Amino acid sequence: MTSVHRASFAVSREQFPGRYEKGADIAIARWHQLRLEVHAAHVRAVVDGVEALLVDDLRHPHQQGAVGMWIGDGTRGLFKNLNVVS
Repeated sequence: MTSVHRASFAVSREQFPGRYEKGADIAIARWHQLRLEVHAAHVRAVVDGVEALLVDDLRHPHQQGAVGMWIGDGTRGLFKNLNVVS
């Protein structure tokens, strides 16, 4: 889970390890439930009912834009029942 733009990954990982991205307990060959709650400068990520990431200082809290989901280099990911609500 990450809360920074991909171009900033290296800087984020070096300067703030574990602050803007964290791993989640994900098993292969099964579906997982992901919930993202974004409110102003705060984001909360929940995977299978367990909080995986909590960030309280997003850089541009009032900016609107897209939400991206990144699986990983060389990894295949499938999504179903994807809902975006504002």
